Amino acid sequence: MANRAYLYASDTDDDQAWELPDDSEYYDSRHTIPVAWWFLLDPSDVRFVNVCSWGATWQVLRFVANRVDALDRFRARRSLLNSLIGTHLDELQLDYFVAVLSEWPGRFLLLDPDEILQDDPVEDAQLILPTLTGLKQGSLTENEVLQGLQRFSAITPCGRPEISVVGYNYGPIGERIATQMQGLNQ
Repeated sequence: MANRAYLYASDTDDDQAWELPDDSEYYDSRHTIPVAWWFLLDPSDVRFVNVCSWGATWQVLRFVANRVDALDRFRARRSLLNSLIGTHLDELQLDYFVAVLSEWPGRFLLLDPDEILQDDPVEDAQLILPTLTGLKQGSLTENEVLQGLQRFSAITPCGRPEISVVGYNYGPIGERIATQMQGLNQ
């Protein structure tokens, strides 16, 4: 186990979409699910996907969002995210995150947290759904968001993200956008 979560795009959202292609653009994280990823999601994005291996079948928790809708949600919730992360991450990094996801090919964003969430998928879904619902309704305080994400996103006792806000990006789209953004800052 690499203890990572993955965020990538696909044109399909079925059970077969969960194999990360070798040439794919993606984000990953280490030991946690980046806080910003939750700001892309809606309660309807929760999925239970069947996994078959060595003659056994079981379900795992995944998240699937229409990419355009997810980016619209992220933009609408960004001020709350900014207040949560404070100075932990430069604004430019969030701009970069949105720019990369905006250019990814594929209709859907897929969040695969399987290496991080190794407990009961139904229990994990029940724990994250109130936070996703509150984000959708715009009814959560900063403290309620932090409490809701604590188990999944390594929130420290002082309430700031400890490990990852956006994760790590891999692929030529991200490299090109990073180069363009560096040119704008000079």
